[in-house]
Amino acid sequence: MELETKIQHFYEYTILDIDKRLKKEIADYKALLETQFEDFKKEAEENMQAREKLEPDALKKASRQELSRELLKQKHFLAQKEAEYTEKIYAAVNKKLDDFKQTPDYPQLIKKYIKDAIAFAQDDDLTIYLDKDDARFQKEMEAEFGREIRVSEYSFGGGLRALIPAKNILIENAFSSNLQELMRGFAINA
Repeated sequence: MELETKIQHFYEYTILDIDKRLKKEIADYKALLETQFEDFKKEAEENMQAREKLEPDALKKASRQELSRELLKQKHFLAQKEAEYTEKIYAAVNKKLDDFKQTPDYPQLIKKYIKDAIAFAQDDDLTIYLDKDDARFQKEMEAEFGREIRVSEYSFGGGLRALIPAKNILIENAFSSNLQELMRGFAINA
């Protein structure tokens, strides 16, 4: 199994595990909120029926408004919880990536990215950038590939970036960009 496949499997397993746990928590909480909301609706309905005898039109309107406010409040609270859980997932994945960057597999992945970039560029000029936190690998990579490898002035979370100026192409294997792209499409469906 290739290193990149292992990493992808590791990432998917981590996301699925965290996602499953958070979905269960959200579903349990949502069920509790729905029960409370049903009780609230029942009580509001009973109050509305009692008030209808006194002031039918005004009370109906007030009850509907109160019910709508409560529903919006519950939806807002649920959205806040979903945002909190999404942030927790993001932090957990970042922690896993940081742990991975301390393993011997990480420099191997960087080497694979460099080989792929060189193969893609063919005979065109290629500028390769390591993350500033990976400067410790610069000399090793330069020696292995026989070419200059630059260290970026800023961090992009690990991985690699390469530029082919002649074709105006950026090869983006930066962890932060890839993680942000994945999190943009991520949603908790409780």
